[in-house]
Amino acid sequence: MVSMLIAVAVLAARQGFSGSNLVTNPDLARDWDGWTPLWCREAGSGKAAIVDGRSAGSRAIHVKSESQKDWALSQQQSVSVQSGSVYEISAWMKTQGGGGTISVVTRDKAGETLQWEVGRAAPKKPDWQYIHRRFPIPAECKTVQFRIVGYGQGETWVASPAMFLTESKSSLSIPPLEIAGGSLHLKISPDGSIVATPKSGKPWHYRPWSGVYALRSIKAEDKRTARLEVIDFDNDLTITMHIQVDAQKPEASIVCEASGPMDTEMAIPGSPVTEPGQWLVLPLNEGVRLPVEDSTFSGWSMITYGGHGLCMPWSAVVDPNSGGGTMTIIETPDDSDMQFRQEGGCMTFQPRWEASRQSFGYTRKLRMCFFNRGGFVAMAKRYRAYAKEKGLFKTLATKRSENPNVDRLIGAVNVWNWDMDKVALCTELKRMGMDRVLWSGGGTADEIKKIAAMGYLPGRYDIYQDVWDPKHSLSWQPTEGWPEDLVIEPNGDWMKGWAHPDKHPDGSITWYQGGVISSGPGLARAKKKIPADIAQIPYLARFIDTTTASPFREDYNPAHPLTRSQDRANKMALLDFCSKDMKQVVGTETGIDPSVPYIEYYEGMMSLGPFRLPNAGTFMMEYQKPTPDFLKFQVGSMYRIPLWELVYHDCTVAQWYWGDATNKAPEVWDQRDLLNILYGTAPLLMFDRDKFGREKGRMLQTYKNVCEWVRKIGYDEMLNHEDLTPDHSVQRTSWSSGRSVTVNFGSTPYHGIPPMSFETK
Repeated sequence: MVSMLIAVAVLAARQGFSGSNLVTNPDLARDWDGWTPLWCREAGSGKAAIVDGRSAGSRAIHVKSESQKDWALSQQQSVSVQSGSVYEISAWMKTQGGGGTISVVTRDKAGETLQWEVGRAAPKKPDWQYIHRRFPIPAECKTVQFRIVGYGQGETWVASPAMFLTESKSSLSIPPLEIAGGSLHLKISPDGSIVATPKSGKPWHYRPWSGVYALRSIKAEDKRTARLEVIDFDNDLTITMHIQVDAQKPEASIVCEASGPMDTEMAIPGSPVTEPGQWLVLPLNEGVRLPVEDSTFSGWSMITYGGHGLCMPWSAVVDPNSGGGTMTIIETPDDSDMQFRQEGGCMTFQPRWEASRQSFGYTRKLRMCFFNRGGFVAMAKRYRAYAKEKGLFKTLATKRSENPNVDRLIGAVNVWNWDMDKVALCTELKRMGMDRVLWSGGGTADEIKKIAAMGYLPGRYDIYQDVWDPKHSLSWQPTEGWPEDLVIEPNGDWMKGWAHPDKHPDGSITWYQGGVISSGPGLARAKKKIPADIAQIPYLARFIDTTTASPFREDYNPAHPLTRSQDRANKMALLDFCSKDMKQVVGTETGIDPSVPYIEYYEGMMSLGPFRLPNAGTFMMEYQKPTPDFLKFQVGSMYRIPLWELVYHDCTVAQWYWGDATNKAPEVWDQRDLLNILYGTAPLLMFDRDKFGREKGRMLQTYKNVCEWVRKIGYDEMLNHEDLTPDHSVQRTSWSSGRSVTVNFGSTPYHGIPPMSFETK
């Protein structure tokens, strides 16, 4: 007991604690004096006792919960505090099941709760562990109350709880700093807020950091560069931040360096302040613009390291009247996300850094760009220039020079079918006038040769990520690598992948849960299997499923540990092997821009992932009635924008997702064709024998309207996108070949263009 108190006293002295321990009766020498009775959300589901501690003569609190709900054991007295001061809480803890933590409740002068778990800290291993967390006192807070909180069934032991004042408010007074370049002036305040004023433009304001960050110092290294030292109390990290204004452009770079473990995302710098009338712009698949008053995305977080997040790592705010705006590019996107939320009644975005294998790991970078005009088109073009600088750019013309079969893709319709004679179907498509087809349905060597001889691009489906337990799988599901190659999560569980439904004639469904193969073994398997496959069947194209749709993953399997950056490198090596070594025209799912140099087409880039029809990925052939959000975002003209095409149209071919195909819902088929025409992208048809018999005339119309136009501008850069009517019902895109297309999504004619029609020039 004495040795533990001495250790705590030494620690307090070393960390600069002032005063005494503010936890009453921390050693439990007076039994429960100073502590409230145990509270359980489910009354009577838990018991608290004083037991022997972690060393001879010491005592500890022991809580056993029989409920899945939460419980709390609190100090009776709250402690008066001053906002801006910094405190630290600590304890020795051990848990077995459940989730015991320590934290404080913050309350205002009226005693109303501000936050329930400030400074939350928890052990990371089952044995005794010393835990601690610093936290600043937020504005309006007048008292804090120390608590032990638990979640779920299990046991928690706590010994030597402590709370100390580490810094008073007076030590945090730091003046703001101003830096400037040729076209941008920044004012950086000690609360983390930034005012960015471009030359001849309106100022843009960025909010203060949240209360878990505090500025310790700021100085100018030169007239364009500021060096900040910031404390991240949630992660107990000291961050060195360099903010530098560009010498010429209205841009500023922010570089963050730190070393140590990370328990939670780091949300710095703050979010831009938005105003009514502005638009939020984000590259969700092709791209979305959303009035900041629309809260559809509120609370969403979108990763920047997977196709079902942001396909390019940036977001922006645009004033649609002036075309001015602010854009943030995350330059180290492998461990980051964008959070979208309402602040002051308007939507905004917040870049956040995630841990790399549970630590800060490496230098994090982002860039803030400001525009006086040009809107999202100017922003996309700025990102295009950035992509070229970073080696993310490779045109289809260059890819064609390396593999002439790429030309078969340009202007081709992607066709998926499994229940018809492959050669007979392709012969029929050719007879109908479909001269260019990406045949995705595979086949025998003889079938593939015959399909290729028609001038078509024959390919097959392939996958090197999802795998199923051979004891519980369907005949077509890959099983090789189970379980030795599975990705292991930090908690020791194997990572769950795609759950495939098998629907029976009686309507019942059997689900087959797949796991995720680590990308290193997956790459090795691909290098072994693909050459043998192509030697037997002369495919010209290959669709590698899930590779860019799913997130880059960390692997905690000791046999093949990975960071997300290493996972990305393996997956890009897989695509590069297929393209460069195997001379395949390569497609993958959804898409994300690190893969642009290695692939030719994306199935799913045209489909906005969150707004697909229900069950699009499971029951792909079944009709689904369009939902309101589907009509608003997926096929509506108000909110969609071709951000991806403005950056990468001359590098990749975008298509619809196979369960969200061109012909998926006949009532919106026309809208899909018009979007393909406007964007210069390819249609995708999925059908069985019956559907083909009913719809082949309409399929030919899609080919004639869409594919023949796309063939003309397939290698072009999209130079511009513009709205010709206030309701966005008429839009025009312009191309580097000098061509343009105007699309009328509306219900009335526009300058001779009928409703739901288009005009090319």
